[in-house]
Amino acid sequence: MGKFSSSHHHIGIPDLLSSVHGHEYQIPEFQRKLVWKPEQIRQLLVSLVQGHFAGTLLMLKFNPMKPPFAHRLIHGVSSSSGPSHLTTAYSILDGQQRISSVYYAFHHPSVSLPKGREPYRFFLKLRELLSEDFDGAVAAEPEGSPEFRTLVDEWIRGEALPFGPIDPSFLPRGASLRHLKTLYELLSGSSGDLLQKYLKRTKSPYLQYQGKLSDRLSPLLD
Repeated sequence: MGKFSSSHHHIGIPDLLSSVHGHEYQIPEFQRKLVWKPEQIRQLLVSLVQGHFAGTLLMLKFNPMKPPFAHRLIHGVSSSSGPSHLTTAYSILDGQQRISSVYYAFHHPSVSLPKGREPYRFFLKLRELLSEDFDGAVAAEPEGSPEFRTLVDEWIRGEALPFGPIDPSFLPRGASLRHLKTLYELLSGSSGDLLQKYLKRTKSPYLQYQGKLSDRLSPLLD
């Protein structure tokens, strides 16, 4: 038998998303599939926005060329998104519902949630975030619904941020993605600069509260 060893470390959302997208994190076939409903994912995002501890994850490091058992990719991850060859991967033994939910929310893949008909999209409403109404700040709506279109309009006006990318076909005629930013983009870049550009270019009513918004977003961005 091989020698058992264990370690623990903190992982931020950007690194987590990158590892999932690159196939470094995989799910054993014997684990159940994603079963969380939109409201459960929304509640997890509410906790993350508040900076609450999201629980521990249990991983098993393995050689992808000699996996100890069969694996599958996390829900919504494309089979072509990873590198051609991985030297190290991690089997998610505990925490796959949370990891899958975070990936789904920040990447907005073009697939529905299990047992759903339409993909769900997640938004962060800035007025509620500023007033610390964290439950009201996180919205989850099916793509294409009237409520979803209202949130897209708020995004264009600088009043809300989608967690992940939005299909350009849902933008009103004449609107452009060029000045719009998502929370995923803020995670991936210089959050202060990108947030400021988004607020300025959309003529957001919350531009004067940029510093406060940055503080409110720090649990996600950090």
